[in-house]
Amino acid sequence: NSETTTSSESACDSYVWDGVTYTASGSYTNNYINSSGCDSIHTLNLIINKSDTTTSTETACDNYIWDGTTYTTSGVYTKNYTSVEGCDSAHILNLTINNSSFTTTSAVSCDGYTWNGNTYYNTGTYVWTTTNSTGCDSIATLNLIINQVYAEITQSGETLKASTSPPGLNADWYNTQTENGSKRIWLMEEDTSTFNPIFDCSYFIVVNHEGCIDTSETYFYAANAARIGSFVASPNPTKGMVNVKFQNNKNQVVIFDLIGNNGIKLDQFITTEDNLDVDLSKHSSGTYYLYFNSEKAVQGCRLEETQRVSTKIILNK
Repeated sequence: NSETTTSSESACDSYVWDGVTYTASGSYTNNYINSSGCDSIHTLNLIINKSDTTTSTETACDNYIWDGTTYTTSGVYTKNYTSVEGCDSAHILNLTINNSSFTTTSAVSCDGYTWNGNTYYNTGTYVWTTTNSTGCDSIATLNLIINQVYAEITQSGETLKASTSPPGLNADWYNTQTENGSKRIWLMEEDTSTFNPIFDCSYFIVVNHEGCIDTSETYFYAANAARIGSFVASPNPTKGMVNVKFQNNKNQVVIFDLIGNNGIKLDQFITTEDNLDVDLSKHSSGTYYLYFNSEKAVQGCRLEETQRVSTKIILNK
Protein backbone atom coordinates (compact mmCIF):
# COMPACT_ATOMS: atom_id res chain seq x y z
CA ASN A 1 0.00 0.00 0.00
CA SER A 2 1.01 3.59 -0.55
CA GLU A 3 1.81 5.58 2.59
CA THR A 4 1.12 9.23 3.45
CA THR A 5 2.59 10.88 6.57
CA THR A 6 2.49 14.40 7.95
CA SER A 7 4.82 16.07 10.46
CA SER A 8 4.97 19.53 11.99
CA GLU A 9 8.19 21.29 12.99
CA SER A 10 9.26 24.69 14.36
CA ALA A 11 12.77 26.02 13.97
CA CYS A 12 14.78 29.19 14.41
CA ASP A 13 16.01 30.84 11.19
CA SER A 14 16.32 27.56 9.17
CA TYR A 15 15.45 23.85 9.11
CA VAL A 16 17.27 21.05 7.31
CA TRP A 17 15.04 18.22 6.03
CA ASP A 18 16.41 15.46 3.93
CA GLY A 19 19.49 17.52 3.07
CA VAL A 20 17.50 20.57 2.06
CA THR A 21 17.67 23.79 4.13
CA TYR A 22 14.42 25.64 4.54
CA THR A 23 14.37 29.30 5.75
CA ALA A 24 10.69 30.09 5.37
CA SER A 25 7.57 28.73 6.95
CA GLY A 26 5.35 26.53 4.77
CA SER A 27 4.20 23.01 3.87
CA TYR A 28 6.75 20.91 2.06
CA THR A 29 6.35 17.41 0.50
CA ASN A 30 8.90 14.71 -0.21
CA ASN A 31 8.05 11.51 -2.15
CA TYR A 32 9.69 8.19 -1.33
CA ILE A 33 9.35 4.46 -2.23
CA ASN A 34 8.55 2.48 0.83
CA SER A 35 9.81 -1.00 1.59
CA SER A 36 6.89 -2.53 -0.26
CA GLY A 37 7.81 -0.68 -3.42
CA CYS A 38 4.85 1.61 -3.15
CA ASP A 39 4.77 5.42 -3.05
CA SER A 40 5.35 7.06 0.33
CA ILE A 41 4.44 10.74 0.62
CA HIS A 42 5.80 12.83 3.56
CA THR A 43 4.36 16.27 4.18
CA LEU A 44 6.21 18.73 6.48
CA ASN A 45 4.34 21.63 8.04
CA LEU A 46 7.19 23.96 8.92
CA ILE A 47 7.23 27.14 11.00
CA ILE A 48 10.44 29.20 10.83
CA ASN A 49 10.86 31.73 13.67
CA LYS A 50 13.49 34.40 13.09
CA SER A 51 16.21 35.34 15.54
CA ASP A 52 16.05 39.04 16.46
CA THR A 53 18.95 41.57 16.44
CA THR A 54 18.32 45.17 17.47
CA THR A 55 20.74 48.10 17.73
CA SER A 56 20.41 51.22 19.84
CA THR A 57 22.64 54.26 20.28
CA GLU A 58 22.92 56.15 23.55
CA THR A 59 24.92 59.08 24.92
CA ALA A 60 25.27 59.69 28.67
CA CYS A 61 27.27 61.73 31.16
CA ASP A 62 29.70 59.80 33.38
CA ASN A 63 27.80 56.46 33.34
CA TYR A 64 24.91 54.55 31.79
CA ILE A 65 22.84 51.75 33.35
CA TRP A 66 21.63 49.04 30.94
CA ASP A 67 19.83 45.96 32.19
CA GLY A 68 21.24 46.42 35.67
CA THR A 69 24.84 46.90 34.54
CA THR A 70 26.60 50.28 34.91
CA TYR A 71 28.92 51.32 32.08
CA THR A 72 31.45 54.13 32.55
CA THR A 73 33.34 54.00 29.24
CA SER A 74 32.27 54.39 25.63
CA GLY A 75 32.02 51.23 23.52
CA VAL A 76 29.83 48.69 21.72
CA TYR A 77 28.10 46.28 24.09
CA THR A 78 25.98 43.19 23.23
CA LYS A 79 23.45 41.26 25.27
CA ASN A 80 21.78 37.98 24.19
CA TYR A 81 18.23 36.98 25.09
CA THR A 82 15.79 34.22 24.17
CA SER A 83 12.57 35.24 22.43
CA VAL A 84 9.14 33.85 23.32
CA GLU A 85 9.51 31.50 20.34
CA GLY A 86 12.74 30.20 21.86
CA CYS A 87 15.04 31.87 19.34
CA ASP A 88 18.13 33.97 20.02
CA SER A 89 17.58 37.73 20.40
CA ALA A 90 20.68 39.98 20.36
CA HIS A 91 20.68 43.64 21.47
CA ILE A 92 23.65 45.79 20.46
CA LEU A 93 24.28 49.08 22.31
CA ASN A 94 26.49 51.77 20.77
CA LEU A 95 27.36 53.80 23.85
CA THR A 96 29.15 57.16 24.17
CA ILE A 97 30.15 58.27 27.67
CA ASN A 98 31.00 61.95 28.09
CA ASN A 99 32.62 63.00 31.36
CA SER A 100 31.69 65.84 33.67
CA SER A 101 34.41 68.42 34.28
CA PHE A 102 35.86 69.00 37.76
CA THR A 103 38.29 71.81 38.56
CA THR A 104 39.60 73.15 41.87
CA THR A 105 41.09 76.61 42.43
CA SER A 106 42.77 77.86 45.59
CA ALA A 107 43.06 81.61 46.14
CA VAL A 108 44.13 84.07 48.81
CA SER A 109 42.81 87.62 48.72
CA CYS A 110 43.23 90.63 50.95
CA ASP A 111 39.64 91.87 50.57
CA GLY A 112 37.05 90.57 48.12
CA TYR A 113 37.70 87.95 45.41
CA THR A 114 35.76 87.86 42.13
CA TRP A 115 35.17 84.42 40.60
CA ASN A 116 32.78 83.55 37.78
CA GLY A 117 31.10 86.94 38.08
CA ASN A 118 30.53 86.77 41.84
CA THR A 119 32.55 88.58 44.52
CA TYR A 120 33.21 86.77 47.78
CA TYR A 121 34.30 88.50 51.00
CA ASN A 122 34.52 85.56 53.42
CA THR A 123 36.84 82.60 53.73
CA GLY A 124 35.17 79.40 52.55
CA THR A 125 34.65 76.79 49.83
CA TYR A 126 32.44 77.84 46.93
CA VAL A 127 31.05 75.68 44.10
CA TRP A 128 30.06 76.82 40.61
CA THR A 129 28.10 74.42 38.36
CA THR A 130 27.54 74.93 34.64
CA THR A 131 27.54 72.79 31.45
CA ASN A 132 30.65 71.85 29.46
CA SER A 133 30.97 71.47 25.68
CA THR A 134 29.62 67.88 25.75
CA GLY A 135 26.49 68.85 27.68
CA CYS A 136 27.67 67.40 30.98
CA ASP A 137 28.15 69.15 34.31
CA SER A 138 31.15 71.37 34.72
CA ILE A 139 31.78 71.71 38.46
CA ALA A 140 34.34 74.25 39.65
CA THR A 141 35.38 74.50 43.31
CA LEU A 142 37.03 77.54 44.87
CA ASN A 143 38.94 77.20 48.14
CA LEU A 144 39.16 80.82 49.24
CA ILE A 145 41.07 82.45 52.09
CA ILE A 146 40.29 86.09 52.78
CA ASN A 147 43.36 87.46 54.55
CA GLN A 148 41.84 90.75 55.66
CA VAL A 149 44.16 93.01 57.64
CA TYR A 150 43.13 95.89 59.87
CA ALA A 151 45.40 98.35 61.70
CA GLU A 152 44.61 100.96 64.32
CA ILE A 153 46.66 102.95 66.84
CA THR A 154 45.63 102.97 70.49
CA GLN A 155 47.28 104.71 73.41
CA SER A 156 48.18 103.52 76.89
CA GLY A 157 49.81 106.24 78.90
CA GLU A 158 52.78 107.53 76.88
CA THR A 159 52.91 104.39 74.70
CA LEU A 160 51.23 103.96 71.34
CA LYS A 161 50.13 100.42 70.49
CA ALA A 162 49.34 98.69 67.20
CA SER A 163 45.87 97.17 67.43
CA THR A 164 45.57 94.74 64.52
CA SER A 165 43.46 92.05 62.97
CA PRO A 166 44.69 89.33 62.95
CA PRO A 167 45.85 90.16 66.49
CA GLY A 168 49.49 90.49 67.43
CA LEU A 169 50.93 91.85 64.20
CA ASN A 170 53.89 94.22 64.24
CA ALA A 171 53.79 97.49 62.33
CA ASP A 172 55.97 100.14 60.74
CA TRP A 173 55.47 103.50 62.49
CA TYR A 174 55.39 106.77 60.54
CA ASN A 175 55.34 110.41 61.62
CA THR A 176 53.53 112.92 59.42
CA GLN A 177 53.70 116.70 59.54
CA THR A 178 52.28 119.46 57.41
CA GLU A 179 54.37 122.58 57.05
CA ASN A 180 53.73 125.47 54.68
CA GLY A 181 51.23 123.39 52.76
CA SER A 182 53.66 120.48 52.27
CA LYS A 183 53.09 117.10 53.89
CA ARG A 184 56.19 115.26 55.11
CA ILE A 185 56.40 111.64 56.25
CA TRP A 186 59.21 109.97 58.23
CA LEU A 187 59.64 106.30 59.10
CA MET A 188 60.15 106.31 62.87
CA GLU A 189 60.38 102.62 63.75
CA GLU A 190 60.00 99.27 61.96
CA ASP A 191 58.37 95.95 62.77
CA THR A 192 57.23 96.58 66.32
CA SER A 193 53.89 96.44 68.12
CA THR A 194 54.50 99.51 70.33
CA PHE A 195 56.07 102.93 69.92
CA ASN A 196 57.02 105.63 72.40
CA PRO A 197 57.02 109.02 70.68
CA ILE A 198 59.74 111.44 71.65
CA PHE A 199 57.60 114.40 70.66
CA ASP A 200 53.94 115.14 70.20
CA CYS A 201 52.74 114.84 66.61
CA SER A 202 50.62 112.80 64.18
CA TYR A 203 51.39 109.14 63.49
CA PHE A 204 50.11 106.27 61.41
CA ILE A 205 51.11 102.61 61.06
CA VAL A 206 51.41 100.19 58.14
CA VAL A 207 50.81 96.46 58.69
CA ASN A 208 51.80 93.76 56.19
CA HIS A 209 50.43 90.26 56.73
CA GLU A 210 51.06 87.58 54.08
CA GLY A 211 51.11 90.20 51.35
CA CYS A 212 48.02 92.05 52.54
CA ILE A 213 48.61 95.62 53.69
CA ASP A 214 46.55 98.05 55.73
CA THR A 215 47.35 101.63 56.71
CA SER A 216 45.77 102.99 59.86
CA GLU A 217 44.01 106.28 60.25
CA THR A 218 46.26 109.09 61.40
CA TYR A 219 46.51 109.20 65.18
CA PHE A 220 46.87 112.70 66.57
CA TYR A 221 49.13 112.02 69.51
CA ALA A 222 49.39 115.66 70.57
CA ALA A 223 45.78 116.34 69.70
CA ASN A 224 44.68 113.34 71.72
CA ALA A 225 46.73 114.51 74.68
CA ALA A 226 45.42 118.05 74.42
CA ARG A 227 41.75 117.06 74.26
CA ILE A 228 39.80 116.74 77.47
CA GLY A 229 36.49 115.48 76.11
CA SER A 230 33.44 116.90 77.83
CA PHE A 231 33.79 118.33 81.30
CA VAL A 232 31.35 118.68 84.15
CA ALA A 233 31.13 121.48 86.72
CA SER A 234 29.37 120.87 90.01
CA PRO A 235 27.57 122.07 91.97
CA ASN A 236 25.92 124.19 89.34
CA PRO A 237 24.36 126.63 90.25
CA THR A 238 26.92 127.35 92.95
CA LYS A 239 27.38 129.78 95.83
CA GLY A 240 31.12 130.11 95.17
CA MET A 241 33.17 126.90 94.79
CA VAL A 242 32.87 124.72 91.67
CA ASN A 243 34.68 121.43 90.99
CA VAL A 244 35.40 120.73 87.31
CA LYS A 245 36.07 117.13 86.18
CA PHE A 246 37.52 116.22 82.75
CA GLN A 247 39.95 113.84 80.97
CA ASN A 248 43.67 114.48 81.14
CA ASN A 249 45.35 111.33 79.77
CA LYS A 250 48.90 112.78 79.63
CA ASN A 251 48.81 114.97 82.73
CA GLN A 252 49.22 117.89 80.40
CA VAL A 253 48.97 121.49 81.43
CA VAL A 254 45.29 122.30 81.08
CA ILE A 255 44.30 125.97 80.94
CA PHE A 256 40.77 127.20 81.56
CA ASP A 257 39.62 130.78 81.03
CA LEU A 258 36.75 132.24 83.03
CA ILE A 259 34.61 134.43 80.76
CA GLY A 260 31.94 136.78 81.97
CA ASN A 261 28.49 137.08 80.44
CA ASN A 262 29.76 140.12 78.53
CA GLY A 263 32.52 138.05 76.84
CA ILE A 264 35.37 139.55 78.88
CA LYS A 265 38.05 137.23 80.26
CA LEU A 266 37.97 137.53 84.07
CA ASP A 267 40.38 134.87 85.29
CA GLN A 268 42.57 131.92 84.29
CA PHE A 269 43.01 128.53 85.98
CA ILE A 270 45.86 126.07 85.32
CA THR A 271 46.21 122.42 86.36
CA THR A 272 47.94 119.18 85.38
CA GLU A 273 45.28 117.05 87.08
CA ASP A 274 41.95 115.73 85.80
CA ASN A 275 39.88 118.00 88.04
CA LEU A 276 40.01 121.60 89.16
CA ASP A 277 38.47 123.59 92.02
CA VAL A 278 37.36 127.01 90.84
CA ASP A 279 36.62 129.76 93.39
CA LEU A 280 34.05 132.25 92.11
CA SER A 281 33.40 133.87 95.48
CA LYS A 282 35.14 137.12 94.50
CA HIS A 283 32.71 137.59 91.60
CA SER A 284 29.16 138.83 91.77
CA SER A 285 26.16 136.64 91.12
CA GLY A 286 25.48 135.97 87.45
CA THR A 287 26.29 133.71 84.51
CA TYR A 288 29.88 132.72 83.73
CA TYR A 289 31.57 130.48 81.18
CA LEU A 290 34.56 128.21 81.78
CA TYR A 291 36.36 127.90 78.45
CA PHE A 292 39.01 125.39 77.22
CA ASN A 293 41.04 125.80 74.00
CA SER A 294 43.42 122.91 73.13
CA GLU A 295 45.64 125.20 71.02
CA LYS A 296 46.99 126.70 74.24
CA ALA A 297 48.13 123.28 75.54
CA VAL A 298 50.08 122.04 72.51
CA GLN A 299 53.54 122.95 71.37
CA GLY A 300 55.82 121.67 68.58
CA CYS A 301 54.03 119.61 65.93
CA ARG A 302 51.24 121.31 64.03
CA LEU A 303 47.84 119.98 65.07
CA GLU A 304 45.33 118.79 62.49
CA GLU A 305 42.46 119.69 64.80
CA THR A 306 41.79 121.54 68.02
CA GLN A 307 39.16 121.38 70.72
CA ARG A 308 37.25 124.36 72.02
CA VAL A 309 34.65 123.63 74.65
CA SER A 310 32.96 125.62 77.38
CA THR A 311 30.39 125.12 80.11
CA LYS A 312 28.00 127.59 81.67
CA ILE A 313 28.18 128.18 85.44
CA ILE A 314 25.54 130.06 87.37
CA LEU A 315 26.71 131.86 90.53
CA ASN A 316 24.02 132.53 93.16
CA LYS A 317 25.46 134.09 96.29
